[in-house]
Amino acid sequence: MDWETRTGEDGALKKQVEYFQDTIDKTMELRDETDEPEEFIRLEERIIALREARDRTIMQKEMEEGRHAQEEDISRFRKFVKWVVEEKVGLTGIAVSTAGLITALLIHVRGAIVGAAKATGKIAKALANLAKKGAPILVPVLNAVATALSWSGKGTAWLTSNL
Repeated sequence: MDWETRTGEDGALKKQVEYFQDTIDKTMELRDETDEPEEFIRLEERIIALREARDRTIMQKEMEEGRHAQEEDISRFRKFVKWVVEEKVGLTGIAVSTAGLITALLIHVRGAIVGAAKATGKIAKALANLAKKGAPILVPVLNAVATALSWSGKGTAWLTSNL
């Protein structure tokens, strides 16, 4: 059976839900117009049964739509697996090229970071020497700057070693 004729926009289950809703509305009008208690109770029971039937139909429609979506997903996954199997040589080449490019970039970045760490360490040492020779007022300031730069150098060295 075609999925679209069963659960589509003009499918059988949607028409059945609409039919139940129309019947519920008409039965509610009849119930509201009646003055007999027995007829009122009978119509109320019919409304409850129609609502249950409508709800079961809605659940059936949602379940079939979910099943159809799963079948589409599985079909797309199988097509993807087939494509990967057919193109594995090309995909392997792309992966190897990408890995080589990333490795080259990391080596270049590592070299730049090592240079920055050495420069930062030299600046920190120079500031520490200046602080020792400088005026007593500048000593705390220059020591703080030298300490911060040495931490920066150590952090850069750590980053380099972990790249």
